[in-house]
Amino acid sequence: MDAKQQGGIVKSTLVKRGKFYSVRFFDEQRRRWTHKSLKTAKKAVADQRYGVFLKDCQKTELLGQFRVQPVPLSKLVTDFLEYMESKRSPRYVKLVRSFTRQWLAFFGANTLTTAITVHLIEKYAAQRKKDTCRTKKTQISNATVNRDLSALKHMLHKAERWGSVEVSPGRRVDLLKDDSTVRTDYFTADQIRLLVERAENDRNQRRNHFNHWPEFIVLDVNTGLRCQEMLFLEFSDIDWKSGVVHIRNKKHLSFSPKGRKERRVPLNESAMSALHSMLKKKQEATDFVFHQHDGSRWKLVLESFRSLLKRCGLKRVGIHALRHTFGAHLAQRGVDMAVIRDLLGHHSVTLTEKYYAHLAPNSMSRAVQQLEIGNSLKQSVPKTVPTGTKSGNSGPENLKNPAPLTDSFQRCYVPEVALLAGVAKLAYAADSKSAGT
Repeated sequence: MDAKQQGGIVKSTLVKRGKFYSVRFFDEQRRRWTHKSLKTAKKAVADQRYGVFLKDCQKTELLGQFRVQPVPLSKLVTDFLEYMESKRSPRYVKLVRSFTRQWLAFFGANTLTTAITVHLIEKYAAQRKKDTCRTKKTQISNATVNRDLSALKHMLHKAERWGSVEVSPGRRVDLLKDDSTVRTDYFTADQIRLLVERAENDRNQRRNHFNHWPEFIVLDVNTGLRCQEMLFLEFSDIDWKSGVVHIRNKKHLSFSPKGRKERRVPLNESAMSALHSMLKKKQEATDFVFHQHDGSRWKLVLESFRSLLKRCGLKRVGIHALRHTFGAHLAQRGVDMAVIRDLLGHHSVTLTEKYYAHLAPNSMSRAVQQLEIGNSLKQSVPKTVPTGTKSGNSGPENLKNPAPLTDSFQRCYVPEVALLAGVAKLAYAADSKSAGT
């Protein structure tokens, strides 16, 4: 029997080997021909079992080499959200949950995972780009669509790991061009001094408000902690001997740093002074560095901070600007971006460079200034455009009133006499060479 090819992949033929019939087929995994016994000596039974073998091969080809089991998209979304709740922060899970509602509405809750293709995902991205931001009432940015696509690609990657698709279609989907703008709001040293002094003067005038702003500001601009890391900070996290604060996961408080990434941040003299000041105010019933009168931690302090900014006449920004102040001042002092990345707890130096590289000293300018090629010829470079006979490439404005050149952008203008002398030398050399040959 001639060899058959199913779907362009499975090549097989029915043969009789000794007493029993078997199928000779090409194994794509092992890249060689092999046999599978049908365990019968009867031709009719062999033909029937051979047909079952071909159907299984077709099913394997359609569902994938590893016999994937497609599930409805709603089931995959449920499993993915359960997985994310155990791995990521509640804030990010809330964002992903909002994305899943968009996925189910577009693809369909009952759509099988194997029916989601690259083309469908690209159509979904195009539709999302047309949506309007609910707060700004403007078209959503590519960065927002990319966050959505990244979460969708992550879910499809897990579907591949869980056996719901053979290969994730998200692997071949490219993100949109990033059109986000970098906004790094930070305070100068004078502004920080103004904030601390005003907060110290108003400390006892607002008894029911957050009155620890002097210590909070000094500690944050010298450590770069996130706002929630500051509010969940405990005195047990401070290594007083080594002068280091440990940002750690705290299961008893249901708190974890961003990305569950723990880190250690050294404390300078200003940060230690702020901590010692809060230690004197510590109540026995709590271990929080910043706590209320009953010992419980503060939860909402943003409006209190913006009220302080308003009293100081400063721009309305968030508490995160204190963290940016830490990173910006380090960058301005020439600290390496990799060190700033570790101190801030960024997942990559690319993110650190995105926010702070433009604030660093211009190392490229310094490098070019060190290169002084032709410095000995500086005295021979003319300061003005030379006058002379009009040439084909010169205009009438070059014949009179020569324009002075600045020191920073000097050009070398070759007088026509010197130019003609050079051409004559080249012509003489050419004639001598031709005569010699």
